[in-house]
Amino acid sequence: MTNCPDFSALPLPPLNPPPAVTPRHVLHPDLLGERLAVIRDRFSGRRVRFAYSVKTNPDPRMIRSALSLGMDIEAITQAEALLAQSEGATPDRIVLNGPGKWWPRVDRVVCKALFANDVREFSVIESLRSDGVDLEAQTVGVRLTTAAMQSRFGIAAEDDHALSQAARHLKCLVGSVAFNWGVHVHHAQSACGTDAWIERCADALAGVGVLSEAVGTRPSLIDFGGGWRANDLQAAPAAIAQVVTTDSELLADPNIEWEFEFGKALVEPLGVVYARVLIPPDANGSTIVDAGMGDMFEGMVSPHRTYLWRDEWVRVPVGGATVYGRTCVEHDVLVRDLDTSEFRFGDVLAFGDAGAYDVALSFDFTNGQVRSNWFL
Repeated sequence: MTNCPDFSALPLPPLNPPPAVTPRHVLHPDLLGERLAVIRDRFSGRRVRFAYSVKTNPDPRMIRSALSLGMDIEAITQAEALLAQSEGATPDRIVLNGPGKWWPRVDRVVCKALFANDVREFSVIESLRSDGVDLEAQTVGVRLTTAAMQSRFGIAAEDDHALSQAARHLKCLVGSVAFNWGVHVHHAQSACGTDAWIERCADALAGVGVLSEAVGTRPSLIDFGGGWRANDLQAAPAAIAQVVTTDSELLADPNIEWEFEFGKALVEPLGVVYARVLIPPDANGSTIVDAGMGDMFEGMVSPHRTYLWRDEWVRVPVGGATVYGRTCVEHDVLVRDLDTSEFRFGDVLAFGDAGAYDVALSFDFTNGQVRSNWFL
C-alpha cells in the first residue's frame, strides 16, 4: 500500500465480541482525553487553548466529552454553535470559522472569536450589524493563506492590497466596539506532509506583521487549524515551534494566545464501522459488505485499518483487493489494497479510523429512507 499512514499504534477495535447487527458505527468519546493528552502539555509557558471541531464529528457525546476536557468549540455555522450550546458550551468557548458562520440567520451572535474568511465578509458583518444583529465577540480576525496552499479560503499573505483592506476593517471594528483582533491559518498537513506544512504556515503568518503594523497593535489570538494525520499528532508541537522561529519576536509573544484545532487527528481513531461480508471475494479478491458509502464515506479517499473476526480481531494484511459497499454505485469503495483471501460469506469486519468525517458525512442511502426535515 503506497503512501498509507501507519495506524498500528492507535487503538484497536474495542468491541469483543463484535455487534450482532451490522452495519454498526461505534464511537468511543471516552478515549478523547487520551488523544488530547498526546499534545496537551507540550506547550509549556504559553497561553494555549484547544478547540474541538464540530464539523469533523458532530456527535453530541463527543462534544460533551470535549467540554468536560475544558476544550473550546470550533463551529462553521450557527447550527453547529447552537448544537454545542445545547450540550453545555458557553458562548465564550465558541470559535466561528469558515464561510458559513452566518447560516442560519440569527439575531444575536456571541462567541469567543470569529474569523472573516476574506475581505468580502467584512461587508457582510457591517450589513448584519446595520440590520440590528447583535454581535459580541472577544476577538474578530481574518483567515490567512498563501498561494502555495491553493485554497479558496483566506486572504493571501502575498496580497498587500487585500491585507491593507482587512487591516482597515479590523481597525474600524476594534475602534468601534473594543474587539481584540486575531488571525487564523489552516492548511491540511495530511495533504502536504509536515515539512510543507511548516513552510506554508510560516509564509501565511508573515501576514501578521503587515496587519499588526497597519492596525497599530499586535493580535491577541493566533488560531492554528486542523487537518493533521492522526499518527502525526505527536509531531505537531515541534512543527509549530519551527513556524514560530520564522518570526520569533512577534509569534512567540507570550501575551498572544494560541488556539489549536487539530480536527480529525483527535477523533479519527475513536470510531469503528462494523460490517459483514455479503458477497465473498471474486477472482480478483473484490468483496462486497453490508456497510456502504453512507456509513463510511471517507473509505473512498482515506485508509482505514481493517480487522477480521476469528474469535479475536486479526489485522487484515495488505494485498491487491478492494472491499466495496452494498450499493450499486460504482465508486462505493470502503477499503482498497487488502488481502481478502480469508474472507467468507457472513464474516464480520471492523474498519477502524472512522471517527472523523465518516461520522459527519454519513447519510441514509439504500436504507429505504430519506433525510428528515429536508423536503417541503
